Amino acid sequence: MANAIFEVVPFGASNLDPMSRLVGAIGTDNFSHELLNYVNDKCGAEHCSVFEYKDSQLRGRGSASLDHSSTSRHQSDLYVMGGYWRRDPGLLESQRLLDDARLGLMRQDLGEVSDVELREKIWSSQDVQHRLLLCSGTRQSALFVSLCRTGETGDFPSEGLHELAHTSAAVIAIVRKHAAISWTVPRFPAALTNLAEIESCMANALPRLPRREFQVCARLIYGMTTYGIALDLGIGEGSVMTYRKRTYERLHIASQRELLIWYLGNWEKTFGEALVGHA
Repeated sequence: MANAIFEVVPFGASNLDPMSRLVGAIGTDNFSHELLNYVNDKCGAEHCSVFEYKDSQLRGRGSASLDHSSTSRHQSDLYVMGGYWRRDPGLLESQRLLDDARLGLMRQDLGEVSDVELREKIWSSQDVQHRLLLCSGTRQSALFVSLCRTGETGDFPSEGLHELAHTSAAVIAIVRKHAAISWTVPRFPAALTNLAEIESCMANALPRLPRREFQVCARLIYGMTTYGIALDLGIGEGSVMTYRKRTYERLHIASQRELLIWYLGNWEKTFGEALVGHA
């Protein structure tokens, strides 16, 4: 029998191809960045945001920028919280197309958007000029993956578009798997996904919190960023951080995890639901 010869190859994240790294990031905080790395490898996208449309509302579900800045996250928050998505012709058209197909890829020159405020506030201010919208679902319930390039790098290359289109079904399947793990809490969904209920619970919890403090912390638990909270409440980001700090001092806690644990305990008392098996 011939001797087998093995070459020892170091194994680690750097040795994995972009698809393998993306699959490995499912359910982790690094998913948005690995999704961007994957689509950048395919078509040169510089910014990536994921949105979920359900119950007539759009919600941001993760963003990343190639330069590791908060640009994509901030613009995603503004796009959702400012209601600009309701005026976005690309999003509206892709929703219409979902009536005929469950998966689609739309290419858009953002410089041709006629709504000046939408164009300037969301895209032109960051020199974003070209977008791809990967969409899946129905008009009533859908996922959107928004991929953008700046004017400096130019439009998406045709070869990259072909590669992305070829793997779009796999990308959507991976995003849905990540969503199933990270976006839902099946045994007590309203406790973390209904802002009105979160706010009501915190308003009635002991010790009593001032209105602005429980409003800010309710939105933290709901999943909003500091920028998104500031936009939603009409206050500055500095004020959001101040109210959060004051709440932490009142509750004698030091992290958002401790805030969540404190909140879930109060939610159980308020709504009489047993959260057995959940820490």
